Amino acid sequence: MARPVHTESSRRGILVVALVIIFILSFMPQRVVAWLTGPRRLVQYLLLPVSDPARSIAVWFFPAKPKPDDPLVAHYQSEVEKFKKLLLDAQRTIEEKQKLIDTLQKGAANSEEVIRQYPAPVVGVKSSGTGGMFELRAGKTVGVELNTIASVGGLQLVGRVSDAGSRTSWVTLITDPKAGAIDGAIFADDGTRGAQIRNIKPVKGKRYLQGLVQYSTPAPTAPKVNDVVRVDDPANWPRSAQRLIIGRITEVQTVAGGRVLVLITPTSELERLGEVVLLITPKADAGGGGGP
Repeated sequence: MARPVHTESSRRGILVVALVIIFILSFMPQRVVAWLTGPRRLVQYLLLPVSDPARSIAVWFFPAKPKPDDPLVAHYQSEVEKFKKLLLDAQRTIEEKQKLIDTLQKGAANSEEVIRQYPAPVVGVKSSGTGGMFELRAGKTVGVELNTIASVGGLQLVGRVSDAGSRTSWVTLITDPKAGAIDGAIFADDGTRGAQIRNIKPVKGKRYLQGLVQYSTPAPTAPKVNDVVRVDDPANWPRSAQRLIIGRITEVQTVAGGRVLVLITPTSELERLGEVVLLITPKADAGGGGGP
């Protein structure tokens, strides 16, 4: 039996109307479409059983680089970075204790914050190929809040949470333009702060970041290729992010005015990670209020 013509026309009409509505909503301000957040998170939660295995299979076939040929060398390199991070954390704690003593002498006290590491699998990706966002299977039920820091093994900075739901959350990668700028520094093996690098931002269309070396007196040791740049930005990034690795310097350039520009590449391919380690504090981290 032939299908009625008016039925086909009706379905086409519904499709056209739906497309027009979607087109209009894409230009509406955030406050007008805020009511869609609830249905969006419900759909995302229902799709997790499908997206999670698919993401796991893709990461298994194409894992994030680098993949060292010698597992023993890779292990020792990781251990060296872990102990160096512990040293820098200890020195930062000493500095904070001294500030706390100064504050206590003025009659005020600050509370201690214990950072907890929580592994979270990546179950969704919004990527342009050189940045983007990760959806994680971890949300407010495990302590995730806005600005919670995501890392690789508690060493390499990945990004920070820009949207936290009850069971899932989204992390904006540092290689995405929406992540915001970072101030960093190069630290010697003994923890001495060397060259400071300001306004580190991703380069559009590339998997690296760039920043300008800050002038200072006396002049610090000039940065060189393969130097490790770490977060040194308490004003804009949470306490849990301080001293994490931003990346290694892959190029040093002299620009107009004699300023020194460095290109910084993360130690892992952030866009291809299958799991991150969240650095969760018992409460919302008040430090570094600037969000992406």
